[in-house]
Amino acid sequence: MDSTLSLRGDQLNRAFPFHVWVDEDLHIRSMGSSLWALGLGDRLNQRLDGLFDIKRPQRHATMKDWLQHGHGLCTLVSKDEKRLQLRGSPEWMDDGSMLLVVAPVVTSMADMQGKGLKLKDFAAHDAAGELLLLGRTMALSADDAMRMAAKSKARLAQIEAMLELCDAGVAYFDADERLRYQNKVLNGLMCFMPGEALGLSLTQFEDRLVGLLSPAETQRNPITELLIAEGAGQNDAVMELRRERPCYAVVQVSLRRSDDGGHVVFIRDVTRETETERMKSDFLSSAAHELRTPMSSILGYAELLLHRPMSEERRTEAMSIVLRQSQLMMRIVTELLDLARIEARQGRDMERKPTPLKRLLEQIAQSQLEAGVSHPLSLPAECPDALLLIDEIKAVQAVSEVLDNARQYSEPGQPVALSIAAADDQWLTLEIRDRGIGMTPEEVSRVCERFWRADPSRHNPGTGLGMSLCKEIIDLQGGWMEIDSEPGQGTRVRLSLPVVTVAAIGGSPMDHNSAIATTKVPPLDAPHPR
Repeated sequence: MDSTLSLRGDQLNRAFPFHVWVDEDLHIRSMGSSLWALGLGDRLNQRLDGLFDIKRPQRHATMKDWLQHGHGLCTLVSKDEKRLQLRGSPEWMDDGSMLLVVAPVVTSMADMQGKGLKLKDFAAHDAAGELLLLGRTMALSADDAMRMAAKSKARLAQIEAMLELCDAGVAYFDADERLRYQNKVLNGLMCFMPGEALGLSLTQFEDRLVGLLSPAETQRNPITELLIAEGAGQNDAVMELRRERPCYAVVQVSLRRSDDGGHVVFIRDVTRETETERMKSDFLSSAAHELRTPMSSILGYAELLLHRPMSEERRTEAMSIVLRQSQLMMRIVTELLDLARIEARQGRDMERKPTPLKRLLEQIAQSQLEAGVSHPLSLPAECPDALLLIDEIKAVQAVSEVLDNARQYSEPGQPVALSIAAADDQWLTLEIRDRGIGMTPEEVSRVCERFWRADPSRHNPGTGLGMSLCKEIIDLQGGWMEIDSEPGQGTRVRLSLPVVTVAAIGGSPMDHNSAIATTKVPPLDAPHPR
């Protein structure tokens, strides 16, 4: 600022036609020639805040307030009828006075003419229509002006492109708290039509936001609360709100002050993240509970076996319970690991190969015999010559989970039937039907939730993970699952799997070793004929 200190009289006016020079008591000592031309020059010796409303810095009563503000942007608005708005920055003189190098801001040519300004005082005209004075009169050629305008327009286009790619809604309010810009994400979150929000005040914007909230939160004033937090120095304050209209969503609202004295409001839709956190918390709570139940039995009976004498019959019974509960706990852990692995890999570790339906049914029957089931299992009397595009091991696991469920919720001796419900060139549907306790429609809607069980008494053994595991396996193999049930009448589960169309050369299509000339594989995203 050393060179500026040497400027006096006409030199200072020519260099800074809109300057305001104040002494250490903030009394006006001189003003630029352009301010004199606007009729403000006869106010010398008045205090700065007597002639201007000072929007920035907010605390401006003394020179100490200005020194604390530093060289940051300042905003002044004249108190006369023209309401001329000036923006610039302060510089301090050796004698303790302060020079405000400012520039008028107008929003249109009509606004400029109404305030008595001339176009020659301006160095650039950007795409938004805002005219910014650089602090001195500049004589620009037409080519220079065009180049500056093009550069300004390109920069604005870059900023707008970045904001449109942002996953948060962005609203910019100027120093007068009027909305000057918003992106498309904000329009969607706030239900604004394109261009509808421009010019809204910060208060009107807050009223619109509150009007979308759930009834329990309509008494809140989110923008006002964030402004108060910002005034208290809490620049990282974030509010989480439940929006009810036009549809339920959880949104986070934050606010930042911009360098020009305005504010930027950010609104993010965090519904998915919130729901994921809730599901994770519920899952961990359920998993801990399910593991604690068998663990308590194991610890209890282990302590009895160790410290109390008992008959051989009683000892055998206790050891059987410990074994049974250990197996249950091992099954829970195994199924949790299966689910985690399937979700993490998203089916990439599944080996989907043409598999004869007959062999799949044989594998299912064998797995049920090895499990020592007590319920009769009826299989299809006739088996079509069909090849399924599946991971055989995972498919057997999925069907076995459904069969286990059917047995657990059926009376001893009640049959469980596995049949072929439908088959065509693209899909084959296996149906598992039981005559167990059945479920209500509400229970059917929850049957694939992890750890949820239709029998709240938990008299029937199980992990509550089988059906969710089955659904994951079927979905990742390109199929789908349907469940019908009625209380007291039993349950029917249908598993639809993709079929491979085969033209065989020599041998039967059911011969797994026969040559396959052509294979048409339905893609994973093929539409399901539901």
